[in-house]
Amino acid sequence: MIGTNATHAAIAFLFSNPGFDHQADFEPIDMVGILPLVYVAAVSSLVNNIQDLVKASKAKPNGLNTAVSTSTCRLAPELFTQRAEAPMVPVDFKGSAQAVTAQIGGHIEFMVDTITSLRTQVISGQVKAFGVTSATASKLLLMVNDPVVKTGDELKTFVAAEKEKWGRLINSAGLKPS
Repeated sequence: MIGTNATHAAIAFLFSNPGFDHQADFEPIDMVGILPLVYVAAVSSLVNNIQDLVKASKAKPNGLNTAVSTSTCRLAPELFTQRAEAPMVPVDFKGSAQAVTAQIGGHIEFMVDTITSLRTQVISGQVKAFGVTSATASKLLLMVNDPVVKTGDELKTFVAAEKEKWGRLINSAGLKPS
């Protein structure tokens, strides 16, 4: 089984009873990679990088609206808002496909989702990518497998750090378990 930061870190803070305990019910074996999120906007948008996004968000009194299609995508704008002190207004969608359609149709100002969800639209020029959530540029938009390998013990440490990081963000954002 492959888990994500949503299934093994944030879920403990977002659901009062997720149905499993990621620490007790799973044993980390290997980390096979990190799938960063990518920020996109309309091709015509004046936002061309994260600094532009910060400026645009701070300039709009109620913040920019952003598509939210998953737990992870919901947390990225929260982290952005806290770190950049720039307001974001999440707009919930039932999945990435609906969010991408709204982005292409100009119904939302920007979105953040997995590179795999947005790769086709970025490559085809339907949306403009201007940032990723990883510390370095991702080769995934170029279709290059970008593996990150960790041993079971290293993965256990990584998961604990992710749980602490996302838990702190979720709590400070005032998100309550459902």
